[in-house]
Amino acid sequence: MKWFVAAVAFAAVVGLSIATAAIQVENVQRRARIAAVSERAEASRIAREAERIRFRTAARVDPLVDLWRKFESVMAERAEV
Repeated sequence: MKWFVAAVAFAAVVGLSIATAAIQVENVQRRARIAAVSERAEASRIAREAERIRFRTAARVDPLVDLWRKFESVMAERAEV
């Protein structure tokens, strides 16, 4: 009878360890999925911010370009005279 109780207890311990391992694997996979979604969201946010910066930079007149255009207009006026 002692052997039977010991075998049942051992089987219960093994069953619990298998169930615990399965739960841990599921938790790791869930965390990996959450991390992947978070990473994609962060990459998307960074891409949107970079696009906003590019548009803002493209819309702004560069001071050197403005200075060059003034220089060209002055040189064109001098060439006409």
